[in-house]
Amino acid sequence: MSRKQQFCPPLFEFPAQSIGWNDVHLFHSWNSSYDTIWAFDFVCYNEQLCDSETVTIQFAKITEPTKLLSCQKTHKLELKVTDPLTRSNQIESVRILFSKICAIGVHDVGYDCSQSNQFRCGKKCISKHRLVDGLRDCTSLTDELYNDTCSLKDRDRIKCTFTFIGKNDTKCVNLIWVNKINGGIPCVERKKKTPHFPTICDGYVEYEEIVDGEINTDETHCENWLCDNSYTRCDGIWNCRNGADEVRCPRLYCNGIDQHPCISPTDGQIKCLSISQAGDGVVDCLGGADERQLCRRSSVALIDYIVGSYHCLNKQSNGKQINQGSLITQTTKNKCIEVNQLCDNVLDCPLHDDESSIICKGISNAPFCDYQIIEFLFPLRILLCSLDDTLKLFMWGSNDKTVPHFSLANYSISPPYSPISPSIKTIISSNVSEESSLTFNSHRQATLVAFHCHSGIPVHLSRHESKLSPKEIEKRCLCPPSHYGAHCEYQNQRVVVTMRIGSIEWQIAFKFVVYLIDNANHIVQSYHQVDYVSNRDCGMKFSFHLLYAVRPKPVDRKYFIRIDVFETTTLRYRTSWLFELVHFYLPVYRLSIQLTVLNRSILIETRCPLKCHSKHGDCVKYVNTDKFFCRCHSGWSGPSCTEPYECTCSPDSICVGSWNKKPICVCPLRKFGSYCYLLNPLCEQTNAVKCQNNGQCVPRDLRINSNSDTICVCSVDYRGKQCEILATKIHILFASLPSHSIPESILLHFITVNTHAPPPGITTTEKQWGPHQRTTVFKKVPFDQVFTTVNWVNPFHLLFAEFHNNMYLLTIQTTYVAWSQMKFSIEHKARCPSIRELLNSTIVAFLPIRRVKYYHIPCQQRLHLACFHDDEQFMCLCTYDRRANCFSFNHHLERVCQYDSYCHNGGQCFQDNATCPSIIICKCPKCYFGTQCHLSTKGFGLSLDVILGYRIRPYTAFKDQPLILKTSVIVTSIMLVVGLINGCLCTLTFKQKTLRKVGTGIYLLVASIVSVITMTMFTLKFCLLVLSQLKLINDRSILISQCISVDFLLKVFLQTGDWLYACVAMERLFVVTKGTSFNQQTSQRVAKWIILLVGLFVIATSAHEPYHRALVTDEDEGRVWCIVRYPESYSKYLNIYTSVITIVHFIGPFAINIISACGIIVLTARHRMNARKQLSYNSHLRNQLQLHKYLIISPVVLVLLGMPRLIIAFLVECMKSARDSVTSFLVAYFISFLPPTLTFAVFILPSQTYRNVFKTSMASLRKIFHRCLSVHK
Repeated sequence: MSRKQQFCPPLFEFPAQSIGWNDVHLFHSWNSSYDTIWAFDFVCYNEQLCDSETVTIQFAKITEPTKLLSCQKTHKLELKVTDPLTRSNQIESVRILFSKICAIGVHDVGYDCSQSNQFRCGKKCISKHRLVDGLRDCTSLTDELYNDTCSLKDRDRIKCTFTFIGKNDTKCVNLIWVNKINGGIPCVERKKKTPHFPTICDGYVEYEEIVDGEINTDETHCENWLCDNSYTRCDGIWNCRNGADEVRCPRLYCNGIDQHPCISPTDGQIKCLSISQAGDGVVDCLGGADERQLCRRSSVALIDYIVGSYHCLNKQSNGKQINQGSLITQTTKNKCIEVNQLCDNVLDCPLHDDESSIICKGISNAPFCDYQIIEFLFPLRILLCSLDDTLKLFMWGSNDKTVPHFSLANYSISPPYSPISPSIKTIISSNVSEESSLTFNSHRQATLVAFHCHSGIPVHLSRHESKLSPKEIEKRCLCPPSHYGAHCEYQNQRVVVTMRIGSIEWQIAFKFVVYLIDNANHIVQSYHQVDYVSNRDCGMKFSFHLLYAVRPKPVDRKYFIRIDVFETTTLRYRTSWLFELVHFYLPVYRLSIQLTVLNRSILIETRCPLKCHSKHGDCVKYVNTDKFFCRCHSGWSGPSCTEPYECTCSPDSICVGSWNKKPICVCPLRKFGSYCYLLNPLCEQTNAVKCQNNGQCVPRDLRINSNSDTICVCSVDYRGKQCEILATKIHILFASLPSHSIPESILLHFITVNTHAPPPGITTTEKQWGPHQRTTVFKKVPFDQVFTTVNWVNPFHLLFAEFHNNMYLLTIQTTYVAWSQMKFSIEHKARCPSIRELLNSTIVAFLPIRRVKYYHIPCQQRLHLACFHDDEQFMCLCTYDRRANCFSFNHHLERVCQYDSYCHNGGQCFQDNATCPSIIICKCPKCYFGTQCHLSTKGFGLSLDVILGYRIRPYTAFKDQPLILKTSVIVTSIMLVVGLINGCLCTLTFKQKTLRKVGTGIYLLVASIVSVITMTMFTLKFCLLVLSQLKLINDRSILISQCISVDFLLKVFLQTGDWLYACVAMERLFVVTKGTSFNQQTSQRVAKWIILLVGLFVIATSAHEPYHRALVTDEDEGRVWCIVRYPESYSKYLNIYTSVITIVHFIGPFAINIISACGIIVLTARHRMNARKQLSYNSHLRNQLQLHKYLIISPVVLVLLGMPRLIIAFLVECMKSARDSVTSFLVAYFISFLPPTLTFAVFILPSQTYRNVFKTSMASLRKIFHRCLSVHK
């Protein structure tokens, strides 16, 4: 007799209390069978609170003997556990089950669930949002069988039509369920998708559609499909009718031959049955193991769908044939039961073979095919269980039908990669080091348990100087920041911040400083620091409390959260955010923040409305608002950085403010403490990770417990826990493509195949066994190169390149090899065409579920075809046996950036990972390019930076620069010399008083001076552009200064010159119109005012540009650009305004010159005709053209010089790409600067008066020159 029998009653409770859900108790019996896997025999509960099932026993509650509990056998309950050997997991499974079937409390039992959003589920009420969501909440499944879901008006539901047991059914199902099934339900409002490719035509209906009365499933139209293929072979399931895919497989019986194991229905002996006898309609084996199609369901069952069953015998157990007529019905002849109905003491089969001694010998109370103990079963029992795939479920560690995943077993005809040149291979170790963990043991003493602390920790306080008796040790509470008081009974007013961070710079460790500040004096109420490294902390939530300086907080102020971020290694400041506490009156304010740290191409602001102390601080704009603040230097604080404080931080740290009369210190890497004098020792410990290849050891924050004390932050060329693995340099060559076809950027799709099956009973991770994984990266192609290079650090098996809506297969590696370098050339033969190019229009028009059955045809008809794809779901490879091997591939990349304003000018932002991006790229609209779409190529806004910038090769000698740059340098030099000479000669001419008696001379004098300044500014702009792109000027202050001033001034002087030339034309037209009544003195006065107004008009219409000019860095090519960036709130309106004003400045002078030229000719001819009527109008017109040609030449020449720019602006929309030819744009740009260089030729040479004055001026100049020479001698 065991001790349990000696000291315990036949049925006893342990533990002697409820396990936590409304009187649910566990009972044990010492006379129960010992082969059960459960640690307890009965689960008892209050029947008033829980749905009643088949009650096997009632037992009095120990604490209340008058109260009876209803009990059920444990193995009869639908309990699901991950580890049956752990008692705690078994108890947790009981809790989960009874939380679904029991009411929360006694008061809920009689509740009528009358609320409009409630639904009665047994003894409890549930929300109607939980109806038909794929999750069983009611034991009777009434929540999943509810039919009137479309009347719920739930916005999270969509209408779905599916087939259930041969009938169409329409329900409005929860989106959670639809997304979980991943296209398994053909929904009316969802795009039809094909099922999982490896399971198509495998003999099991898993997907069904009814369109126009025609049933289409994954098992129809399978004439071109082999049931015995790489996905079905030896997977333990009969996919062929005769089981041809399961012969010659390694197994216990009938190993390696064309026969199946078969249990004789007469004596239960295991024999081998020939494949010719399988699937012939005659049952030869017990349970119908050779005729499995008899018990397979013909349609998709959406709830508790099982694919295999036990076929009841229709022969007598002695082996004699029963007459066909003796069978009652056809249903009785082909009756099928589930295998777990075997040996359950219930006669389910007509001949009672489900309870025969052949099957049930030695069977306990446990389920017949309990997969948790199946490895201990007899062979006969294992073979019967295999009818229901239970054996396979156990071996693969899944509770569902095992789904095969994409495999490269039949690899493509494309050869595996072999390097163009010898490369060093890196052997990747698969050893997994054990992660150390720190365990804290807490022993609560009885006296402390009785001492109550609200949210605090009770402790004993013993002090030597205490006057208390040694036996009267004082008890105290250690309160968290959120509480205070002797017993932590009071809550602090506080801000609870939950912060999630993202950064694409995985090689940099950051430190975030979060301040709670007020709007009065920007006083720091409290602060908190967070250490962040992307490859360790991405996706992690940081939660902390920020307290107010005084209790209670002043209510007459507003409060803000300011966040500054620094690079931990260099302590370089990066950027800041500001978040206003809108409902600041709340005692506990909860703020959730999503932050993204962009790369160094953050704009440097060029304006500031604040008056920060020039020596003690810098004006900085918050990255998420249009507000500014003064970021003070070390030792200074206050709104304007005028309040000094003593910085007592360590010399290698920085002070970023003060709090409570103490400095706020930002510590460098491996240092911590209030003043950064303490050394974090984790990286120096003997068990710390040893970083190799210049990897940097980053310790964890000592305030936070973590599984790993240190990590290595590797450079871009290495990976691994110790940076020991060299990244593969992948070179993509475009040499075989025409220059205009080379893309600006490409998408690289890395596919990792996870199909190495684990041995039975071995737990694996998803990376070892599971669906294939896809990682897409973006890479720009340098402007003047025909290749691009990507450093890749992760294993991959397939590599595709995508650009211009074409896919190219670059390599297939059935076994990954980490080459140091890989080179691939983009060629036409590597292109993966669309299925629409390969199949006829009839097949292409089929539904996807039917069309996919014909995907083998292209591989069979085109022997050199390596890959192809459809537009919906699949990317396919052609195998060596000319079959299609497809895997799911999302052709529509929709990963929008978390930081929407990263791309300018309407560019669409993408990132390679939804939560932890490492790469961000902008897809630019037409007429824009650059890393952030910051460069415009539209006609009027075309700048020299856009036209010529990408043609300049950084870090390259001038002799090796492109011809277009050398030509531009020569042309600019000539234009400068000619422009200076032209301006000097014109100024010398028009400064004479005789010419300044009328407005025309004044206009031309000012225009001559402006032309000199314009050509000087033009040359300065050209030189600064070339020098900055050659990396000869890297000083940001110089670059930002020229960005603000040079571009603006060049634009102002050029437009002013154009308007002055137009004023000359208008003045001349006015003279012709007035004739003898023209007043010279009035003309002088008006000219002076017009010149002033023109200058003010030009400056005023462009004054907003310097205010919004900034520098942006192109990280991919290391270029710095000067751009105009308007705030998102009104950028649309400013862009429209800028375009309109630019057109006005261009079209205005152009139109005035045309009108003046035509007007002068017409009016002069008309005046002369009135005086001399004997000549015809045409004769007068010719005479006046000859006589006053100098009045016409200038506006006509100015019109002709403006024509190229006008044609390009209106007829040529823009430069589509940086690779487009820029010759025409560059010529038009240079032509726009010809008027300032041709003033002498346009205005002085055609006019006899101006020529005479010029000669006189030159004569006077020569006299002065000779006089100076004679004096000098």
